[in-house]
Amino acid sequence: MTKVSIVYHSGSGRTAKVANAIAAGATVDHVDVSVLEIKAEQIIDGRWQDQAIMDQLSVSDAIVFGSPTCMGMVSGVFK
Repeated sequence: MTKVSIVYHSGSGRTAKVANAIAAGATVDHVDVSVLEIKAEQIIDGRWQDQAIMDQLSVSDAIVFGSPTCMGMVSGVFK
């Protein structure tokens, strides 16, 4: 089975809607889709930490990243 992970940060909720729409479109036979949110609370001592998400990504066949933009770059939490 193909595993697809969608990883995103959403400040206002719009990126979350896009991530969930992509998940709905990618959900077909023989495809396992996971939607994983990156949150500011996961940043500890200046480093993002979430072993469960890292474990999921390590077994994924495809990864889709999503982030709002701030001054032409991805959000600070997503960095």
